[in-house]
Amino acid sequence: MTVSRSWFVPYSVVVALWGSSYAVTEVALAAFSPVGLAMWRAFIGAAFLAAVLLARRSRWPRVDRRSVARIGLLALLTTVGNVSAVSAQSRMPSGMVAVLCAMTPLFSVIVFQLRRKRSPPSTWIGVCMGVVGVLVLVSPGGMLNHVGVLLGLMTAAFFSAAGILSADFFADSSFSGIQLTTAQLFISGLLLAALAGLTDISPSRAQLGPVLALVVLGVFAAGVGNVFFWKTLRLGGPVLTATTHQTVPLVAVTIGVLVLGEPMKLGQLIGAALVLGGLALLLPQLREIEDADKRRVEEGVLGVHCEEMCVCPDLADGARHRPRRG
Repeated sequence: MTVSRSWFVPYSVVVALWGSSYAVTEVALAAFSPVGLAMWRAFIGAAFLAAVLLARRSRWPRVDRRSVARIGLLALLTTVGNVSAVSAQSRMPSGMVAVLCAMTPLFSVIVFQLRRKRSPPSTWIGVCMGVVGVLVLVSPGGMLNHVGVLLGLMTAAFFSAAGILSADFFADSSFSGIQLTTAQLFISGLLLAALAGLTDISPSRAQLGPVLALVVLGVFAAGVGNVFFWKTLRLGGPVLTATTHQTVPLVAVTIGVLVLGEPMKLGQLIGAALVLGGLALLLPQLREIEDADKRRVEEGVLGVHCEEMCVCPDLADGARHRPRRG
């Protein structure tokens, strides 16, 4: 996949929207439960992306029972991950939650490297840095809630599993990236609605600020952010797009400290630096892996299938760009 020079704008939009979403979530949590917040965010995001698909006149592919089951499983994994992330944020600073969620590639790369016979030393150095970083965060110097840290790690693990399964399930799928995201968000909303009950899907206090924050999360973080994510992947390639796992936490931490006034202890800075530094060691390695393995690792890091047909705006473009298999 070639890298276009026009990747900078969509990349910046993704980082800004997803990095600031943690602070916006903090506002929404003043009136919504974690389950209710995740549910409404999913429904609003699905509605926005569905409107985008209608505006593009995208035709949905035929869906069989197996595809429905696969999308349902992916939606279940991402649903648990989203609720874990919001629950973690109710217990600890938003910036630290963003750092822990950024460990998704570390979990994915561990799985893919275990499938290989040889692993470059930089891989395990990066993974070990991430592990040590987490230990620092839960140490007395990090001063973080242990349950919150566990929920953050659960988020990364479930997102990693969803990414690996997505790459395996939809390698030959005719779904575009936005179509798959829309379906997952809608099913996630239904799952959460069934789980929550009426007491959890309504705001506890009728406040304009949290309601507006929820709309912003649905439209911009779940909706616009995903549109620009797929655009970044198409223009910049998977390695560049994977660096959002480092830049998003930096934005989230900065906003958390400067805007929300969240405390930042020395242990938290050291732990975050170790986690993000470990991720930095993994990304250059993707360029050096053999072609057969490289695509699989890229897909695991990103949580998407990295062929052109999956990032085209509609099925017609997907059919034209889809590579022939020998």
